[in-house]
Amino acid sequence: MNNDDVSLDELQEAIQNHFDCLDRSLKDIVPRDLPVITLPILDRNLYFVHDVIAITNNAGMGAWIHYHIDDRGWIDDAARAFRAIGHADVAGAIEACAVLFRAKNGAMADDDDTQFSRMIWDQEAKMYRSLYDHLKRNGFAFRNRDSL
Repeated sequence: MNNDDVSLDELQEAIQNHFDCLDRSLKDIVPRDLPVITLPILDRNLYFVHDVIAITNNAGMGAWIHYHIDDRGWIDDAARAFRAIGHADVAGAIEACAVLFRAKNGAMADDDDTQFSRMIWDQEAKMYRSLYDHLKRNGFAFRNRDSL
């Protein structure tokens, strides 16, 4: 099925449902950072892309960086996931935001955050369609909330 045949709401729901299943399965594992980066590559792509988009839309990319700056491999893997779906510009923004976050010891101004967050705010639908297309092209099977 071509992603043009699926409404944005339908594909976002499929992505959110699968994310919820992954998140629930990882809930009690500590430290949480390692299990996420050991998921199969397509699950990781979905997890990281959706997580970055959702948190950036709610609180800005700087917040996502703040939450995950100490999680082993998360910054690199999130950037890799965005490159995998064809959004190298967002991957670069994640990496640059992390560098600035560290340079400012976490004290980023709103303008600092906006420069990185804006591309996600402006391209959200396109990124979700790119993620969905990437997953389907690679034979990904979505889980629903009842599958765990």
